[in-house]
Amino acid sequence: EFSWSKVANIQAQLEKLISKNYFLNLSAKEAYKAYVRAYESHSLKHIYDVHNLDLKGVGQSFGFVVPPSIDLGVSASKKMNRDKGGGGGGGRGNRPPHKKTKIFRQPNSKGKFTR
Repeated sequence: EFSWSKVANIQAQLEKLISKNYFLNLSAKEAYKAYVRAYESHSLKHIYDVHNLDLKGVGQSFGFVVPPSIDLGVSASKKMNRDKGGGGGGGRGNRPPHKKTKIFRQPNSKGKFTR
């Protein structure tokens, strides 16, 4: 039999480490998004329904206090609002998406564009 009292609770340490280390945060964010996308793209939709997935719980397993946003038609803030009114990320509401401005650069004296 296994004694769970001997297992250390490292969730707070994991969250602190992920929040302080840029490269770990970036890797965790990419892994989280890949996991949720793979879950969403699974062929057995009646079992792997992304709309029933606890995104906050999945985000915590990747070391996030607030999970990163992901565009799948469902977001962590929508799920949390439905469950207990939490959230973050300050969504856009009913506003249309922001269009990026195109930037045109002039060529330098040799006819090449600079970065």
